[in-house]
Amino acid sequence: MCGLFGYVNYTNKVDSKNLQKVVFQLGKTSEERGEDATGISYINNNEMYISKMNIKASIFFKQTINNIDKIKIITGHTRFATQGDPAQNYNNHPFFGKTKNGNMFSLCHNGHIYNNSKLTFKRNKIKTDSYVAVQLLETQKKIDFESIRFLSENIEGRFVFTILDDKNNLYIAKGNNPFFGIDFTELGIFVYASTKDIFYTAVSKTFLKGHLKDKKNIEIELIEGDILKIDKFGNMSTDYFDPTKYLDFCAYSDYDDYDDIYNNYNDIYNNYNYYNLVKSKIKGRW
Repeated sequence: MCGLFGYVNYTNKVDSKNLQKVVFQLGKTSEERGEDATGISYINNNEMYISKMNIKASIFFKQTINNIDKIKIITGHTRFATQGDPAQNYNNHPFFGKTKNGNMFSLCHNGHIYNNSKLTFKRNKIKTDSYVAVQLLETQKKIDFESIRFLSENIEGRFVFTILDDKNNLYIAKGNNPFFGIDFTELGIFVYASTKDIFYTAVSKTFLKGHLKDKKNIEIELIEGDILKIDKFGNMSTDYFDPTKYLDFCAYSDYDDYDDIYNNYNDIYNNYNYYNLVKSKIKGRW
């Protein structure tokens, strides 16, 4: 169990002071999902930055993010360590990667990967199970829907992935772990967290509290199999992967929600076309 959080500030209407507050509260609230390490990734002046430390978010974010008002997308992670010593910072998220064509990306993962030891890659010092997701993407030519579908359908386990590429596009691949966000269209900022509770607890302590009831807000609550792409201008597009590719391999026996997920899976899958039809009616956003 780890925490994912971040935002896409696609119109630059929000000032730096409020952006710092949003990141701090998202990170601090996400501590309930992990205090072993904290990290963020973003693009600034066309360069990719990753900052991470084996400290909890409420301490990590006492430092300010330079030029935050010029940063379009920030992805964050709070870690609950299962594999890989967090004292060795290379084991912490976000992870850096590079595709065959040289496209850089950073990746955060919430969940557990069970087939990491079965996938054959060159040995490295990183011991975190999540890193196999980076290695899978590095076998692809570029970061796009196709490569993220490939990643998602070759993972056995539980996951949500957030992937930031060097073109300042954010991809979110929703497996069987939670994800929630709201696009504050009047403010020009999309904000997300791992769960609704974390999201609302965090934003209620920021200036966003006064905008939660704006009628033009769009809730983004993905279902299993969704891949969402958001570019630096706030444009959203979706694709999907086939969750049945990994369903039979998931080690659900460790989780109380196994029966609900398995028994309800056919309903989710059979209604998938209807779900995408509903999304397509949100003009200009999906």
